[in-house]
Amino acid sequence: MFRPFYRARYLGEDDVPALRTVDRTLGPMRSLYVSSTADFAVRADWHVVLAIGLLGSWFSEFPAQAEQRAMITTASLTAPL
Repeated sequence: MFRPFYRARYLGEDDVPALRTVDRTLGPMRSLYVSSTADFAVRADWHVVLAIGLLGSWFSEFPAQAEQRAMITTASLTAPL
């Protein structure tokens, strides 16, 4: 019988597999990423691109770090060669 080696809790001596971990990234998780981008023309062929994004991760079986959040920003300039 297949049993995953990650569990939030092991319920007895017979339930503990030989290989086990409490690594939160191996347990169930959900994530969401949203972003917005703006493109500005500064000359005929030159553009400035700005982007901002928000990332959220939720680990349902790891209460010590149940939620992680991040903000990701990018700025770039494109020009012809």
